[in-house]
Amino acid sequence: MLQAVSIIVFLLLAMQTYANGGGSKIIALDESLYSMLDMVYVEAGLVPPSGSRPWSINEWEMHVSRLEGQSISSAAGKSLAFIAEELQHAREYRFPYDDAAKMDLSLRIALEGYAHTNLEDFPEETDWHYDYTQRRSLLKASMELSLSEWFYLYMDIEYKKNRFEYDEAADKPLSENIYNHQWASNLFGLELVDFETPYRAFISLGRSSWNLSFGRDKLRWGHGQTGNFVIHDHLDFHDSLRFVSFHDRIKFEASYLFFEHSEYTDRREVPPDGVKMFFGHRIELRPFPWFSFAVTENIMYQHDYVPDFRFLNPAYIFHNLNNRSLFNAIASFEAEISPVPKLNLYYQFSLFQARAPLEGDSQPDAMAHLAGYRTVFPMESGYVFHNSEFLFTDPYMYHRDGVDYIITRRQFVIDYNFALVDKFMGYPEGSDALVVFSQIGYRKPGTFEIAGNVQYVLKGEIGIEDRIEHKNDFDHDRTTPSGTVEKRFSAGLEGTWNVSRRFELYASCCFIRIINKDNVIAPAVHDFQV
Repeated sequence: MLQAVSIIVFLLLAMQTYANGGGSKIIALDESLYSMLDMVYVEAGLVPPSGSRPWSINEWEMHVSRLEGQSISSAAGKSLAFIAEELQHAREYRFPYDDAAKMDLSLRIALEGYAHTNLEDFPEETDWHYDYTQRRSLLKASMELSLSEWFYLYMDIEYKKNRFEYDEAADKPLSENIYNHQWASNLFGLELVDFETPYRAFISLGRSSWNLSFGRDKLRWGHGQTGNFVIHDHLDFHDSLRFVSFHDRIKFEASYLFFEHSEYTDRREVPPDGVKMFFGHRIELRPFPWFSFAVTENIMYQHDYVPDFRFLNPAYIFHNLNNRSLFNAIASFEAEISPVPKLNLYYQFSLFQARAPLEGDSQPDAMAHLAGYRTVFPMESGYVFHNSEFLFTDPYMYHRDGVDYIITRRQFVIDYNFALVDKFMGYPEGSDALVVFSQIGYRKPGTFEIAGNVQYVLKGEIGIEDRIEHKNDFDHDRTTPSGTVEKRFSAGLEGTWNVSRRFELYASCCFIRIINKDNVIAPAVHDFQV
C-alpha cells in the first residue's frame, strides 16, 4: 500500500555529508544506485533522470532533490534511504589530513567460477553471455584523493585474467585457451595477467552545477536496456575529456573520446601515425516532469595528424565539417514519457547516413531505431519490475568507407606483443540486426535482486569484420537482416545477495541456442553457461 515518505529527511542527511568530501567524486556506472533511482522515478510517474552517465555526487543530489514532496511507497523510501547511505559513504575517507585533503585506499577481492557444456561450438570469449568485460578481477586495489570540494582523483590497479593467451603452435593469441573449459575460475598465474589496467583512472573537477573530467572511465548515453546507439558501456573503458553542466530542466554535455587509429592492424608495438577521436555534444531537456528528450550531434575524426583546434568547438554543427576523408557524422534523438505512475516508455533514433538534397547515392542510408518500456510495482519493501525492448539497425549502420565507428583495442599478450579486438562503438550488436528483449525480476534495495530475461536476435551478414574500403563495396539492396541470418535465442537467470556492505554473493546462468552460427548455414547448436 502506498504511503507518504518524507524526502526532506533524506535531503537533510545528504546535506550533512557535504563536509565529509568532495561533490565532484564520480559514482561508477556499474553501481546499482543508478537503476535503483530510475525505479523510484518511474514509480512516481517521472521520466528517469539524465541518461548521460556516470554522475558526480553533486549531480546525484540534484536528481534526488526532484523527488521532494512526492507521495511514494515504502519500497521507494527504502531505496532512497539506501542511496543516501551510499552517497554518505562515498563522501567519507579513511585518511583525512585536514579539512580539504583526504585520501582513501581500498581492496576488492572477487572469486568467480565458470562452466559451460558445449566446448565444440562455443569456444571463444565472445561466445559467452558473461564475457571478458563483465568478469571481475581477482584483485582490485584503488586510491582516491579529495583535495577540495571541487577536486577529485581516482585510480585503480587490477589483477585480472587476460582475454587471450599466446598459442605457440598456432603462433597467435587465442581466447579459447582461457575460456573453453568445462570448469574454470578467475584464479590464474602471472603468465595470463592483463596489462590493460587501470580501467578507471581520472581527475574530476566540479561544483554544484557542472563537472569536468579527464581520464579513463565507462560512459553511456541513453536508457537502453540492451545497448545505446552512440555511446554505450559495453567497451572496456572510454578515454575521454568530458564536460557537463546540469540543471533541473536542462543538461549540456561536450565529450571528446580517444581511440586507437583504425589502421593499426598488426602486432607491432608502434602504432601508425595519427589519431582517431570522437567529438560529441548532447543537450537534454525536461519540459515536464513526465516528459524529456535529448539530441546529440557528433563526429568521428581520423587523420595522420592531431585535429585542428577549430574542430573542438563544442557549439559547432559537426555535420557541416563536410570532409569524408577526415570525418564521419552520427546524430541521435531520445524521447521518454511516463504517461502514468509505474510506467515509462522510451524511444531512440540514430541517423548515421541519409542522402541529403543534391547529394549522390554512393552511400546507402543507415539508421537505427530502439523502443521499449519499463514498469515497476512496489511490493512490501521491494520492487517487482518488468522491461521489454525492441531494436532495428540498418545493414551499414556504423560502417563507412574512410572513417567508421568500429573501435579497435590493443591488448598486450605475453610472448606475442599486442592482439587486436574490434567492437562497435555504439550498440553492441552493431549493424544489420533485429533484437527483442524482455526481463522480469524483483529487487529489495540493498539486500537482494533476482531477474530472468529472454532475448531473440536476428543478425544479418554485415558484421564487425566487414570493413568498407570503397563506395562500390556497398550493396544498396540489402535489408535487415540480410544474407544468411544468424538466429540466436537466449534465456537467463541471475541473482545477487548483499550479505553485508563488504560481502556479496552473485550467480547467473544462461541457455543459448543458435541457428546458422556466424552466418554460416548450419543446424542449431546449444550451450548452457553458469
